[in-house]
Amino acid sequence: MYSITINGNSFEELCINTLTLLNSLAPAQIAPANVIPIQSAQPAVPVSVAAPVTPVAPVTALPAVPVAAPAAPTTPPVYTLDQIARAGGVLAQQPDKMAQLREVLVTKFGVQAITHLNPDQYGALAVEMRALGAQI
Repeated sequence: MYSITINGNSFEELCINTLTLLNSLAPAQIAPANVIPIQSAQPAVPVSVAAPVTPVAPVTALPAVPVAAPAAPTTPPVYTLDQIARAGGVLAQQPDKMAQLREVLVTKFGVQAITHLNPDQYGALAVEMRALGAQI
């Protein structure tokens, strides 16, 4: 008959040492025929718990709460000539962007300069300027 003693300073260490031993055995060495059932008996040495164990409540999923999407603005933002001019000034520092802005002004708005736009066209121009990379 074989006898194996596994030592540990805590229950966790005992479990780790047992798993380490079991994992080190080749599958052929572990055969169900060789397994001897463990009979419950009083431990020879009293076991003491080092720290009190606090029971943990099981985690339950909270029901999904529908979140209302933020309301979209009902009116488009209103831009001023100053805001449009500042965004255009930034685009003017990049020659290719300035040429594209001029083309947009002529083809889509029918004007040669921002100052010739009607104030109700500022919003549409701001969208076009954003497409060119302006921060407006």
